[in-house]
Amino acid sequence: MSQLLSALAYAHSVAGVIHKDLKPDNILLVAKPGLNSEQMLLEPVHAILADFGLAEIFLPAIPSESADLAGEAFEAPGRTANVTRRSSRVKGTPSHMSPEMFKGSFTEKCDIWSLGVVLFQVMTGELPYKGANLMMQVHVVCDPRRHPPWDLLTKYGWSVGARWFCQTVLTKDEALRPSATAASRNDWLLQAKETHFEGNPPSAPERTTLQQQQLRSHLMNMGCTVSHHS
Repeated sequence: MSQLLSALAYAHSVAGVIHKDLKPDNILLVAKPGLNSEQMLLEPVHAILADFGLAEIFLPAIPSESADLAGEAFEAPGRTANVTRRSSRVKGTPSHMSPEMFKGSFTEKCDIWSLGVVLFQVMTGELPYKGANLMMQVHVVCDPRRHPPWDLLTKYGWSVGARWFCQTVLTKDEALRPSATAASRNDWLLQAKETHFEGNPPSAPERTTLQQQQLRSHLMNMGCTVSHHS
């Protein structure tokens, strides 16, 4: 997750690019060849953000650290201080679209929401919001009274810190959602990253939980494929 946030921080703050279609299908895991899913949990892997086919260039490169204030007004060469970084060119996968993208006015923080959806899938094997059709999907995502089934995180043994981080990146209020740089500084994420780099693989219960979620995700994808073609 920290590697994906680093990729988004570079895309947003340096390249000035919104991905707009961040989902599991567009995340590549690079590992030693021949590893099965269980072995990949024991070996270091590198996550790569792929498929920028729907990406949008929203600003030229920003050479200063003011880029950390994602979605806020800033001053850059050739720009005035009150320029806002918003787009109305809606594209992407509905199951991973943010509330503001559905409303037709969004910033690069829509990518943070999409990453939050991916994170929820990794933790639970399910989507945080599931509408029976596109209109229902828009409704459940945009309605401030509707929330993901957070109890699933507790059910699968995720810590309070993990739940808080997931809730933070899935904040419906765009102004309260962190930038990629800010999200990468989350205490739970930093601790998990430190544990990973110390060479401590996930514990047996953690591996079992992740494998269960992977299976659930595969079954969910199969179900979606069948329903689309039936």
